[in-house]
Amino acid sequence: MRGSILDTLWASGYEIYDRISEPYQKFLESLTATFAQPGFNKVAEQSGFKLYDKPRGAPENVGSELKAVHPVVRTNPVTGWKSIYPVGGHVQNINGVTQEESSKLLSWFLDLLYKNHDLQVRFKWKSPNDIGRSTRLLSFTLAMLTNSQPSGTTDPCSTPQRMTTLTATTASASAIAQWA
Repeated sequence: MRGSILDTLWASGYEIYDRISEPYQKFLESLTATFAQPGFNKVAEQSGFKLYDKPRGAPENVGSELKAVHPVVRTNPVTGWKSIYPVGGHVQNINGVTQEESSKLLSWFLDLLYKNHDLQVRFKWKSPNDIGRSTRLLSFTLAMLTNSQPSGTTDPCSTPQRMTTLTATTASASAIAQWA
């Protein structure tokens, strides 16, 4: 986000997982979550462009429906560390539990993220040569407005709704669901 009035916030899915008791960890490891972003289709239609509907990696990842099922707990293939994965705006539900249970689990994951600032890092872009890197495999990324935003700015990311859209399109998970 160089040259902008945005900072970047990263949060660790590993730390979220580590703050959960072992019995809950084992339970969560048995679950999957459905991720979808039907809003992309709506935006594409309103903007007059067509989403790419040809194969996108996995054989089942084809068509205009942007939907996938992932494990609730993902494991880093190199370190073996485990991470809570379904956090933010792309998650529709946790599979295999009731809708109420799914909602409570997703809300709990967000609470762990929001209420534990020590599992977050905020990067302030200060130089055009600054570099920030995230694997996006097991961390969450958020572009956020700085306090130095001038009032009356015409920056397209100046409204919370626009910010949520930006986050949904650039991050693995949105950590600002309360702005939506």
